[in-house]
Parts: sequence; C-alpha cells; structure tokens
Amino acid sequence: MNQSQEITSEMFQDWKHHPVTKTLMESLRKLRQEYQDSWSKAEFVNDPAQNAIAIGYCKCLDDTLNISYSEIVNAE
Repeated sequence: MNQSQEITSEMFQDWKHHPVTKTLMESLRKLRQEYQDSWSKAEFVNDPAQNAIAIGYCKCLDDTLNISYSEIVNAE
C-alpha cells in the first residue's frame, strides 16, 4: 500500500470481517490443525528437519491468524 493511504482501524476491521478474509482464516486454521494432528500421530518423530519446518509453519499460521491492527500499522 502506498504511503499516501493510511490503514485505519476501521479498514482493518472491515478486512477482518470480510467473507473472503473469514474463508481464508478458516482455511489457515484447518492447515494448522492438520499439522497438529500429524504431531499427535508422531509423524515427525524420525525427521527433526521436517519437525522444525512444521513448527515454523504453524508459528507463521498462528501469527497470521492472530494479526492485530497495531502489528499492521507498526510494520509500515
């Protein structure tokens, strides 16, 4: 986004509650759950590299799912 258009709290809330955003977030939650299910089945026990990748992927998903307005504004 160019600097002449500031993201307002209202814009962020509109985005958060938009049907497309809600669908995206639900998809990300399902992906995260798939990784958690894989851990519960011990699928990463014998592959430390894959385990580390999965941990990082889930952290990224969590960060995206829980993003706040202040994180968006402060990232600019």
